[in-house]
Amino acid sequence: MDSHERPVPTTFLVNSRTLPVGDFYAHGNLGLFVPMLFPDYMWEPKEVMQVLTDIGMCVKSFTDYPSAFHHLGAITLLEGFDATQCLRPVDRCALPQRICTVLDGQQRLATLALIACLLHQRLGMLREKLLQDDYGNLREHLQRLQAALRKMFACEVPGVSPQFKPILIHGRTDFWTNTEDRRFYRSAVGEFLYTSLNLLGRGQLVPVIPDDSGLVKQVASINQWLDTITTPDSAAIFPTVWQIRSGLNWLDYQLFAHGDISVAAADSRNADFLHVGAFVKLFALSHTLLQRCCFTVVSPTTPEAGDSLATYYRERLNYY
Repeated sequence: MDSHERPVPTTFLVNSRTLPVGDFYAHGNLGLFVPMLFPDYMWEPKEVMQVLTDIGMCVKSFTDYPSAFHHLGAITLLEGFDATQCLRPVDRCALPQRICTVLDGQQRLATLALIACLLHQRLGMLREKLLQDDYGNLREHLQRLQAALRKMFACEVPGVSPQFKPILIHGRTDFWTNTEDRRFYRSAVGEFLYTSLNLLGRGQLVPVIPDDSGLVKQVASINQWLDTITTPDSAAIFPTVWQIRSGLNWLDYQLFAHGDISVAAADSRNADFLHVGAFVKLFALSHTLLQRCCFTVVSPTTPEAGDSLATYYRERLNYY
């Protein structure tokens, strides 16, 4: 639910803070719970592409405004309250250390989880192509990026198996559990994230999308966009390797000192360095998403305020 026609009443006792996306997910032990009365994932490829286009335009804009940030909107969460009372059944050993109930922003959070999961997969495939010793520095950057992206679609529960679980579940259809069984994740997003994490745990880099998944079109649109921006002909929608290397001073200059990146920047169509150019672009995209995109987190400060907000959003659902 990401509707903005009716503003949240300002009489509620709430805190709000704006922070980079990467900081919001930084601890890796966050679980996001969507109440059962709320709808499942509803965004179509058009809305997904708008998010991707916005992030891509951010990367381009930082060439001229390197200190700028892009605001992704507000999300409303119930934090610090016992969300386990809404979880049925409750496998307490499988629960994330911190659970937030999502009252508004579900569609954006789910979309970001899908994007991060597919970016993580792309970077993993690039790591396989950078196995030579002289690419050690690039592999280290890739590994750190992958770890940060994984926190956007997976919550870590140490000491149990599977250790990584879908970050976002829907109260009507999903359950955090230590059982490796896809039947416990029946929402479109929960199933996709569970399947992707299960395959990653087995060393398979490419997620498999079931034919009956509700995300076939959305995932295809994300992959198509990522395919497009990593080609030499994507200058209209995404910076070139040369622009990224020379103009985006918020990126890691040690990374761009690598000789092969200089070659890829000077000759973007050199077939021997296409994977290096793809790495630079995905690095810039991931860095922008994690460090230069932000959203405002709104949360009530008391249980009473939390109940009032929950009632407000339930009524808004009925209104629409």
